[in-house]
Amino acid sequence: MLVQIDGSFHRWLGDDGPQFTLLLAVDDATSAVASAVFSPEEDTRSYFTLMQGLIERWGRPIALYGDRHGVFKFSGRPRHIQPPVEATHFSKAIAELGIGQIFARSPQAKGRVERAAGTFQDRLVTELRLAGAKTIDQANAVLRDFLPRYNTQFAVPAEVSDPVYRPWCSPRPLEQILCFKHPRKVARDNTVKYNWRTLQLLPGTERPSYAGVQVEVLEHTDGRLQVRDEGEIIPSRPAPSRAGALRASHGALSPTPEISRIVKRLGNHRLSQPQLRNLTNLEPDPIVEDDDHVGDAERETQAPEERPLSPR
Repeated sequence: MLVQIDGSFHRWLGDDGPQFTLLLAVDDATSAVASAVFSPEEDTRSYFTLMQGLIERWGRPIALYGDRHGVFKFSGRPRHIQPPVEATHFSKAIAELGIGQIFARSPQAKGRVERAAGTFQDRLVTELRLAGAKTIDQANAVLRDFLPRYNTQFAVPAEVSDPVYRPWCSPRPLEQILCFKHPRKVARDNTVKYNWRTLQLLPGTERPSYAGVQVEVLEHTDGRLQVRDEGEIIPSRPAPSRAGALRASHGALSPTPEISRIVKRLGNHRLSQPQLRNLTNLEPDPIVEDDDHVGDAERETQAPEERPLSPR
């Protein structure tokens, strides 16, 4: 009936390895780990992956028990701001799945998942070292083999043997629920913009254009984008580049090292981390010099004694 969820930030690949997060979903009745996944951070995208593994393997629990992490509950809004801030992407998806949320007020309240994380920091680190795991993907492969053996050794029989996990029988795929959903209005050219990306909606036999329609852009955990209208997915494809982008790609707005220096000083102001990385990785276009074709501006900058004599 109840599944405890939490994340454990640790050096899972040894003292010399990087720190990343192990997300755990522990059955409260049996202490079995119903789902687990390694991820770089404890974020919404990773919890979507955790929940998809839980529902596909076990089913939907009646409720989730976790802390007041920003993924589960938005708590940073000052009281004087109106209207109230909407629920998080995760809580919206959980409500759509018919799963309740209970928030713990202390680490001791969710002791099962906390103890499981401590056990994993001991046993799983050894398993990862023996398997020679060096990356998160390799660690997840070891984890999939480790979980059945862990549950066999540490899970206990439930007081009531009949499981109450509910299967997902809806025709709508889980990936269309466990994802980010953003409302957008279709432009006059039948396109939708989202995070510097533009999708061209393809005309159908019943509806040739969606211009002016309020739709949902679904961003999946693997980065794919889909557009949905009234529960139906609209076929789409990446839109052709606009004239400004084409000019920039052909050198009209060629990046320079000065752009990288300016962006590095910006910090996190108005730019996301992926945007900062993309801008700071820009390289200047190579400059090809030809001594036989010196420009007029360059001739003016040469010293008088270096200028070629013109024939009289």
